[in-house]
Amino acid sequence: MKREIVNFFTEGGRKILTQEAIPVEHEDVGSDHVQQTIDDMLETLRSQGPGGVGIAANQIGSDLAIFIIDVRPPEDAKVEPFRLVAINPKIVEYSGEPVKSLNPEGCLSGVTGDSETTPMGFTTRYPEVTLRWTDEQGETHEQAFDGMYAWVIQHETDHLNGIFFTDRIESGPQTEKAALAELAIRRASTNSTQE
Repeated sequence: MKREIVNFFTEGGRKILTQEAIPVEHEDVGSDHVQQTIDDMLETLRSQGPGGVGIAANQIGSDLAIFIIDVRPPEDAKVEPFRLVAINPKIVEYSGEPVKSLNPEGCLSGVTGDSETTPMGFTTRYPEVTLRWTDEQGETHEQAFDGMYAWVIQHETDHLNGIFFTDRIESGPQTEKAALAELAIRRASTNSTQE
């Protein structure tokens, strides 16, 4: 079932997006509850169109430590479809020198409905990460990822650690309205952590 994306601009959104996710117990990995959460995440992500490639469980209001990457390129693209369901993901190694993004980073939970006020900015992240995670069948995997996948994994892992991407912005946003929106997010985040 498609769920609404939790918005950081709301009090409830800030609360769940700034808390650490709860690990899924191994015996619960195949449970109906966990599978329903995964199904809801995937349906919600796909409803966002091709711009959304990753989603963390807290973005649909769940406190479970799960994220999904789902790349669905057009048929004429030279990129292969890719899907990763990561339960209890942990980045176990960062590789290379951190690099600044070529394009501004954004987030489905920061969308305001107005492109001029939706915060985006340039962030610095590692070009390669090694991720350890459990899949939907309860199997543990460890694999290195680079390029866009490394970027998305770091973004989604941040979500599960209660870090919103605006905490990583080094420069940007691109418009005055977006700068004001980003300032509002930072103030709201500061206020919610002081309560």
